[in-house]
Amino acid sequence: MQQYQALKARVPEAILFFHLGDFYEMFGADAHTAAPILEVVLTQRQGIPMCGVPTHAVEGYLAKLIRAGFRVAIADQQEDPALATGVGGGLKGLVKRDIVRVVTAGTLIEEHLLDSKRHNFLAALTPLPGAEPRASVRVGLAVADVSTGEFWVMEHLEDDQHHPTAAELARYDPRELLLSDSWAHNAEWLKGVLDRPRAVTPVDDSLTTAEQAAQRLKAYFQLNSLRGLDLETHPAALAAAGVVLHYLSETLHAGHLALKPPRFQTSSDFLRLDPAAIKHLELLEGLETGTRQGSLLEVLDHTMTPMGSRLLRRWLLAPLLDPRAIQRRLALVELWHDRELLRRRVRELLQPMADLERVLSRVSAGTASPRELAGLGYTLQAAATLRRILSEAAASPAVDPSIPARLAEQAEQLVDLTPLASHIAQALVDHPPARLDQGGVFRAGFHAELDALREIASQGKTWLATFEARERERTGIPSLKVGYNSV
Repeated sequence: MQQYQALKARVPEAILFFHLGDFYEMFGADAHTAAPILEVVLTQRQGIPMCGVPTHAVEGYLAKLIRAGFRVAIADQQEDPALATGVGGGLKGLVKRDIVRVVTAGTLIEEHLLDSKRHNFLAALTPLPGAEPRASVRVGLAVADVSTGEFWVMEHLEDDQHHPTAAELARYDPRELLLSDSWAHNAEWLKGVLDRPRAVTPVDDSLTTAEQAAQRLKAYFQLNSLRGLDLETHPAALAAAGVVLHYLSETLHAGHLALKPPRFQTSSDFLRLDPAAIKHLELLEGLETGTRQGSLLEVLDHTMTPMGSRLLRRWLLAPLLDPRAIQRRLALVELWHDRELLRRRVRELLQPMADLERVLSRVSAGTASPRELAGLGYTLQAAATLRRILSEAAASPAVDPSIPARLAEQAEQLVDLTPLASHIAQALVDHPPARLDQGGVFRAGFHAELDALREIASQGKTWLATFEARERERTGIPSLKVGYNSV
């Protein structure tokens, strides 16, 4: 319990899942809070309230707490209990435990906790008081989806009449919003900026400086300068990006995530739609249904992959303004509309593809399952096939000479990673299990030492009999016996 209290003191605002054997246990106030939400029995031991959930089904219980608005800290065992010597160095002792992850609504990477058709954005707002007029505030906004690696930053001037930040929040619709302490409790300012009531996570004011943010970005992305990110002249946006990086390091405890360097967006890149326009144009939800049903997105979304669905949603909420960019997009739409046979072949190839963006994020975080790695291998192989199909189509005659060039350009964007795909196929069985601890992940013949260990595990008695016969012959003792015990 001393160990539990020490870990709990590090995350007082979160419910602590404390790893004990095959369960995650909760104690005290956490148990009282979580038991009714998780629909598990609340018990007591030595007068301390407690409840628990099995480790193998933890995702479902996490989802319930996250949907209820809670944060969950995961404290895992850091060693084999059978080998734990504890502080005193005896034969048995207290198992070392540490917090490996703080699960929050904006930092989800687990497949079962995410909606595959939409981004899961974490946002940070960093207001910097402006000089003139007095009521104006320069606001930096950073949004990141750790499940896909997307990272965007922008900067706006807020005053009593103009609230561009509200439009940006409506477009990205973040699951979690980070805001410095001094502004998180400014109800009047929040009322103008937030498009609707949102869950706000306060962060310490000292974390919102541009100087600290610059150091974090340079260290994380291994940069000598921020000039290429266009952030040196945008201190509010820079500060917001720094807050996001700090928060991710505090919650995910991961050395490096598949996060792309932040891209700066300006208001001239696209048409800004305010929350009222998004609602009344029924872009994402029908007015009568309040769901995707009846919306423009439902009508248009015939994409074959989750990645395509998320991209289409982003395009709908950010209509292009540059006529040349609009024409390029329309030309590609026309190209694929007119080439029906090619379109069918590509759609068939895309349909079974894995959600590459999110699988890569879990690979970077070290949480990808064997089944997801197998899907990654197939997707890389399919991408190589897609590259070949596009290249062949680009080489065929066309009425419009610009069509082959456009197809060739799309083919070039697909990097051929066939060697990696082949390596994954050679390593993994055809139908790997969902979890690594279920075993049976690698093919026989892929790793000699693993094959030898498997043979010992599955044919131990045969091995012992062979060993006994060999030792009798070597020693010349016909009555020699070989036995074993559980140790």
